[in-house]
Amino acid sequence: MQNWFPLPRSWVIAIVVVLLMAGCQHLSGYLWWLISWLINFFPKFIYIFYLLITFSPIVLIAFLHHWLHQLLDQFFPESQLPGSEPVQGSFPSLISWWEGFYSWVVNHLSAILSWALLGLFLPFPTQVSIMQFSPWSLSYLLNRGQPLWLVSLSLQIVFAAYFYEFEYAVQRRWVMGRE
Repeated sequence: MQNWFPLPRSWVIAIVVVLLMAGCQHLSGYLWWLISWLINFFPKFIYIFYLLITFSPIVLIAFLHHWLHQLLDQFFPESQLPGSEPVQGSFPSLISWWEGFYSWVVNHLSAILSWALLGLFLPFPTQVSIMQFSPWSLSYLLNRGQPLWLVSLSLQIVFAAYFYEFEYAVQRRWVMGRE
């Protein structure tokens, strides 16, 4: 394979993260009725709810990363990197929090890039089309049966795979001790 083409590990991570984030977004749409009801009683809490909803994928991915590595360490100890210690405890380590944050950033950047690339080929945008094809309206697109969401999701996975390949290249350089 060429150096510029992402490795299979980058593709797998990109697919998992993008689909997990899309699922979280879709599920949060169902919680909106509860949140709007709470905001009616406590209007100032809209800011807290916004922060919780925005940053909750970081926490979710950090815990999933931590638990996945615990399972891998327990059932497949040979998959562990040489010189690394087994993951212990029930609370994520710094590396798991980094993976959660990086996944959140990759998801948003790849969504924005896919939306921008699609915007080059779509007709002149109107207010309705911008909201309809924005990367944050997946629930709307799924419910309306719009085929464009599949193209947007595919582009998002491609961009995410390149971001994860970039991260992997940086990690390899650090391990090898080069700058």
